Amino acid sequence: TAVRNYVVNDKAQRLQPPYKLLPTQSISELQLKKKDKLRLFHISLGFPIGICNGLDSEFDCVHHDWTKGNNKNIIYTFSQFNPDVVFLQLQSEEAVNKVGYETIQKMSERAVTFNWTGDVRHPIPNLYYALANAVSSTLFSNMTDVEIMKDGGVENVDYLQVGFDAETFNPIGKEIVENVPQVIFMGS
Repeated sequence: TAVRNYVVNDKAQRLQPPYKLLPTQSISELQLKKKDKLRLFHISLGFPIGICNGLDSEFDCVHHDWTKGNNKNIIYTFSQFNPDVVFLQLQSEEAVNKVGYETIQKMSERAVTFNWTGDVRHPIPNLYYALANAVSSTLFSNMTDVEIMKDGGVENVDYLQVGFDAETFNPIGKEIVENVPQVIFMGS
């Protein structure tokens, strides 16, 4: 996007070590409302291992890749599973069209629904404004987009940090492939 708020005078501003790896915060406050784990229907592009593992640790989950099947599969799974929460990761018009705007609205009538994006796009795509009317909350991985949406009159928007798989990416590491260098680059 060429928007880099952390670059000043062509130099990236960085925090100096030492760093401390902190565990992600749980949403146990929601859990207190039920004796059993809350039921969460996760609709995303593929099955991102870090997100799936994180959701599985806190919820009774069903994961669905929106690229597989059609919205009849989504409606059927939603009806059979009867989730308390729906966690969507719909970041494109294609995804919204595949799942179906009406399907998203119907799920929102019966469950708390969140649409999350880890991407940063400027300007913010119109689909996020449209989805804000269909979901309980739209979540962004940066506060700039949250503030822009709020300035645009959208109140049901908040921040949810991008995560990573702490079992793989940690000071000790997890050997996945032999001869992997100790320094890696994660990005696009």
